[in-house]
Amino acid sequence: MPSTPPPVEKFVSLSKKDLANRLQIDASQISLVKTEHINWLNAALGCPRPGKVYPRGRVPGYRVWLNAEGKEYLYHTDYHGKLILCPELNPDMPGPAVPTPKIGVPRD
Repeated sequence: MPSTPPPVEKFVSLSKKDLANRLQIDASQISLVKTEHINWLNAALGCPRPGKVYPRGRVPGYRVWLNAEGKEYLYHTDYHGKLILCPELNPDMPGPAVPTPKIGVPRD
């Protein structure tokens, strides 16, 4: 775990890119509402999937709220590049809102 958190802006950028891809719009059409640092209770990042077991222990990350086309979307992240768009927290998401692939800690 990093001693200092990665910059939240990197996770905002990655979340915007993922949401733009899901909605098939340009990322410039997505705005940041707010971010929040959080320590998740486990590796589920606040979005456990039925039947899946997660390692226990605090996992530092962020909540990232975005706005696109007049609707808000909420991403959960860890510090290692995992982004999750929970279906239960994003009822306006068209199609299945599945976790993004692990992408690694953003560097630039």
